[in-house]
Formats: sequence, structure tokens, C-alpha cells
Amino acid sequence: MLNEKQIKCLLISSLGKKYQARLIGVEVPFLSGKRWADVLLITKKGELIAFEIKSDYDSLRRMSRQLEDYTRTFNQVYVILSGKFRNSEALRSLPKAVGYAFIDSRKKPIEFARQAKSRKRLSKSNLLFFLWRKDLLICRRGKKDSVEQLRTRMGRACSLTGIQKKAVNALTERYEGRYRTFLREKSDRIQEEDLNYLTKTFWGSF
Repeated sequence: MLNEKQIKCLLISSLGKKYQARLIGVEVPFLSGKRWADVLLITKKGELIAFEIKSDYDSLRRMSRQLEDYTRTFNQVYVILSGKFRNSEALRSLPKAVGYAFIDSRKKPIEFARQAKSRKRLSKSNLLFFLWRKDLLICRRGKKDSVEQLRTRMGRACSLTGIQKKAVNALTERYEGRYRTFLREKSDRIQEEDLNYLTKTFWGSF
């Protein structure tokens, strides 16, 4: 049986072959920490691709609610499933835009059963949650405003494309250095301890 960390190692190894990544992050919070993306990949074109992992130790009971938030926040969404879910009824209710893949403890390569569809109509408000106070202050305006007020102002002033670019830039600032360290220091075969390079700890930054 594979646990979540083992699946992350195998997934990240496969992503290096599947995508040209600007960066990869692990346990990336979104919606002010309401949700956490198990793995987030940002492509060199600035597309946000999120992966939700369901291991042998998980259930699919809350998956539909999780995916509602995922699909409003990321351009592509994948669910990486343990082989035990191959015949699950829950797969039939997956949003059509969501891709999914299976991984079996006996057959280590990840099998992508359905490719995710790329979505451009994301939620402005969801993307704005990636921006912290320092990201929201423009030309030192609004220094006395709350973070919620700053987000509201930026949401009115900027296009969806502009907000996504700002979100990608903010995430790149937080994770790019860690990703470079990961590429430099990781084992030839990615190990669980290598995931620490891709994981950032946040203290009250949302």
C-alpha cells in the first residue's frame, strides 16, 4: 500500500517528464488556508495545475466539495487515485474538466486515465487569496486598509488575466528558490525527505 508521501514522490518524478515546470510546490495553501493543494505545478507559460491525492488510506467522501474549490482556482485539476478506487462510483460524478490518474503499489508508473481540460474562467476572488498584504499594496496606497479591503480594490481594478499573473508572480517568489534547491539536492530517485525542499511553512501570512 502506498501512502500520500510515496505517491507525491512518484507523481513529482512523472511531472518532470510530462511538463516544462517553472516550479513545483507541495502542500500549497489556497483560499486563506481553507484548502491545501497536495502538489501545485506552475508551467513556464504561467498556467496553474493542481493535483489532489487520494491514497490507500483516504476516502472519496469529501472529494466533490474539494474539487469545486480547485476548479475555480486552477487552470487544470487532476485527482491522483490509489488503484483501489478504479471502480468507485464517485468517479462518475467528477467534473468533466477534471483529469484523473491511477497509481498501483504493484505498477509504480502513474496511469493517466483522463487528461484535464484547461480552464481560463477562474474566480478572481479565489486567485486574490494567493496575494498577501505586501502583494496587494500598489505604490504604497492603502497602507491603512485591511487585507480584505485591498483585495476588493484590486479585484475591481484588475482584469482576471492581470490577477492571475500577480498570483503566479507571488507564488513564484515564495516557491521558486525552494524548487531550485530541490532540483539541486534531490536524490536520483525522489525520496520522502526530498519533499521538504518543496514545502513552505506559513505563519499567519494569509
